[in-house]
Amino acid sequence: MGKIAILKAINSKSTGKGSSKGLEDYLNKENALKTGIDCDCDNWSSDFRLTKAVFDNLEGRQYKHFTQAFEKESGLSQEEVHKAGIDLVKMCKQFEGFQAVVITHNDKEHLHNHIVINSVNSETGKKFRMSNSELKTLKKNMDNYLKQEFNLEPTKAKEGIVKTQDTKTHQAIKRALESNYESFTLNLAKDIKKSLDESTTQEELKANLEKKDIKMDISENHNVIMFIDKNKKKVSSKKLNQIFGVEFDKNSLEKTLENNLEIKELSKDTGLEELKQEVQQKQKIIEIETAKFLEREKVRKNNWSKSKSKGLER
Repeated sequence: MGKIAILKAINSKSTGKGSSKGLEDYLNKENALKTGIDCDCDNWSSDFRLTKAVFDNLEGRQYKHFTQAFEKESGLSQEEVHKAGIDLVKMCKQFEGFQAVVITHNDKEHLHNHIVINSVNSETGKKFRMSNSELKTLKKNMDNYLKQEFNLEPTKAKEGIVKTQDTKTHQAIKRALESNYESFTLNLAKDIKKSLDESTTQEELKANLEKKDIKMDISENHNVIMFIDKNKKKVSSKKLNQIFGVEFDKNSLEKTLENNLEIKELSKDTGLEELKQEVQQKQKIIEIETAKFLEREKVRKNNWSKSKSKGLER
């Protein structure tokens, strides 16, 4: 009998408006099997966003991303792994009413599913929530299903949502999330994410990172990027992906920057940029006129005080 799947919840904030499209582009690989649940499997990011717009709930987390990986020894075909992913979504009570897409990749030694859940429920408009205990229950239900459906025995896996194989790094990240403990890797990831959200070109990204004393070393021959802080500590995009499940490699950054530029251009097309500039100009005029008014009042009060003093002297 083979080994069972390992289910992980990827700890990604996914708050950027273009983050769903960026993930959709990344997951759209050749020979991938795709199924959309209450959404179009080829354009699920647009369907997700439409649901958010209907409920006026566009801000915050955009989706929740799970991975379901099978050992090579499981003997399952890509179609069987894909079916297991679809059934997993359907059996989970917390997923009810949420649009979802199941994408099965065969680009690694082991077959694996990417399961992406919309952050907003299409029936209630409420945000997606899943506690650690609910995730554990889902894992147990998955084990039971796979044993019954495919005769697979469970594989022992470490519990926890933070995705990392490095125990020391895991503990540092956990302390950083739960307290004021400083984690170099966590702080670096936050600075990279913030700089990326504010950039539309690679040059802008480099400049924004340099403001935070971070250098970005991009290899011409490889997809991996090396990030270096002011103390010359290094961390690779591959390492950041292993820990946080967030893609910071060269291809992913380029796609995110393209999405950011598209959003910026869209804002210009809809007149939002012009409106913003007009408001800023009016604010400056108000500030100038207010300053002039206050100066006139100051002069008037001084003159009044002087005239009153002269009257008393007489």
